[in-house]
Amino acid sequence: MQKFLPILLIAVFATFLPVNPSAANFQPSIKCLQIQLNDLGIDVGVASGFWHRKLENAANQYLTNYPSKQLPYPSRLNAIVWCRGLGQIHPKLRKFWPSHNNPLQLSLLNNLSKSQSKTIRKEARRAFKFINSELGFDLAEPVKIVASNSLQDMLPVVRAEAGSVYTDAQIQADLKKHCHPSRSVSGAAFEHIIAICLGKELSSGRAFTKDQLISLRHTLAHEISHEVLNQLSGYLHTQLPGEEFVKRGPRWLLEAMAMVIDNHYAIPSNSLDRNLAWYRMKNSIDSQELKRSESANIFSGDVHYYGAGLAGHLLFKRSGLDSFRTYGEALGIEGNSLIAFKRAFGLSLTDFYIYFGKQIKP
Repeated sequence: MQKFLPILLIAVFATFLPVNPSAANFQPSIKCLQIQLNDLGIDVGVASGFWHRKLENAANQYLTNYPSKQLPYPSRLNAIVWCRGLGQIHPKLRKFWPSHNNPLQLSLLNNLSKSQSKTIRKEARRAFKFINSELGFDLAEPVKIVASNSLQDMLPVVRAEAGSVYTDAQIQADLKKHCHPSRSVSGAAFEHIIAICLGKELSSGRAFTKDQLISLRHTLAHEISHEVLNQLSGYLHTQLPGEEFVKRGPRWLLEAMAMVIDNHYAIPSNSLDRNLAWYRMKNSIDSQELKRSESANIFSGDVHYYGAGLAGHLLFKRSGLDSFRTYGEALGIEGNSLIAFKRAFGLSLTDFYIYFGKQIKP
């Protein structure tokens, strides 16, 4: 099964786009928070799904009434952290989670064959159940996935979910960049929606081959992992104009988390040590180059993906799979990736680069 590991690199290239920080549209997580606070007797008025000062004051009142280290200073950007956090602190409030009745929402466009739609639906449910339930991420917002072999057909669906965050030009450019016709399956993670793209090999509606099915599993788990971090961290801006450091943390770490989870899911027969040996063999970067790839402007291509894969599996071996959930939750609470990194993995980012340098092959 080891021969399938490179599929991760040729079939899965997730994208994070610059965002518009002034967008203030309706959010299900804001409505969730409003309903929850009203239910607790803290008046926020009508649950409109829009952020306003009264809601911010009500959230701060909650912190006065129920001091908690599980919740950050309230803002529109971390409403999902609050919605999820209140459900964890007060289980009765979970019924207000947007994911409560329909945690996985699929849009399988008409250009897919019945066989392809059936396979994607089955595999998406499997991957979501594994990540959300078995790994314990317990998401409060639905995971939305659109699948198609036509970028033009996919565009309006992505725009409907992510249009308040990304411009049409950004959506089109990144779908074109990351959905490669030459790859059987590829994907892109936008905020609030995941795009799964089928390439030329599957354009005629034929059924997935064994290798294509493994590629689909990698892609689904990889992109869902990105949405998991989005939700845990509160949809923090990925990168604003003029900023090199990704606010969710080092760019390589975002990919490392997704690689660990998708390998753990798609090829369960491979042990952690086997995956580590494979990435050590493929890796060609040192700790300084890994540090450079903190920047989304630097991180590019197989060279950095192999390095991120090795770094992610080293973190997995040091701290366990739960450490990635801890990182996302700590990031959502603290809003500081350096604090979150040390809390999750037990060492500073600087010390990890030293550790990484000692672990790579001579």
